[in-house]
Amino acid sequence: MIGFDDITMAELLTPALTTVAAPLRLMGRRSVGHLLATLSDPRTRGSQLLVLPTQLVVRASTAPRGTGPRPGRRAAKPDTRERQP
Repeated sequence: MIGFDDITMAELLTPALTTVAAPLRLMGRRSVGHLLATLSDPRTRGSQLLVLPTQLVVRASTAPRGTGPRPGRRAAKPDTRERQP
């Protein structure tokens, strides 16, 4: 089983749930920036592709005991650079 957003509850479940952590604050900032740009100049309407880094947090729901990263630890350091389409 795998969840999304790495909420606190995922760590408390039995077995602890492996999740994908997403940069929620960055997502919010970028969304508000796009909204404000659209409101200030209606010609900027339209969708925008934005790719943000995510991170797999491996826990007991997907890893056999004693293998892989320690449960509750992040699997790898994410690439935090924002990518433009």
